[in-house]
Amino acid sequence: MLNIRQNGSDPFHWVQDTLVEYTLTLSGDFLTITPGNNRDLSSLLFGWIAAGSSIRLPMAELADERTTLRDWRVSFPYCECYRQGYLEDASILNSHFDRLNVIMDDQAMAFDGPGYTRIFSREAGLVRTYTVSWWTQSAQGWDWLE
Repeated sequence: MLNIRQNGSDPFHWVQDTLVEYTLTLSGDFLTITPGNNRDLSSLLFGWIAAGSSIRLPMAELADERTTLRDWRVSFPYCECYRQGYLEDASILNSHFDRLNVIMDDQAMAFDGPGYTRIFSREAGLVRTYTVSWWTQSAQGWDWLE
């Protein structure tokens, strides 16, 4: 069980000034993230997850497309699609990582929704997440600080 306290205001309308609860289950090569209390949840850490749905992050090294970091974001070209790939020899803030998985899910941007990117590995855990909005031309994110 993971509890997250959120407060403040932001342009993406997260559930604010409240405690949100997720269930995290590591089974085989997948980490499954499910909203608690069987309700829709939205957080800066995981984005929006509908009640009864979940996010599955593959913990095995992805062998898809290699990407790089360009400033704070990955260098995949814009598309309203789902992509997965990996980073090699990446530095995020003051931490260095040999290899990280990247999941970019921008499918909702096709109908005016946000796009989500998650950067992680089995060894390092969740390292960076960010949400982008085409309409506001802005992004918000979360970084693991050691």
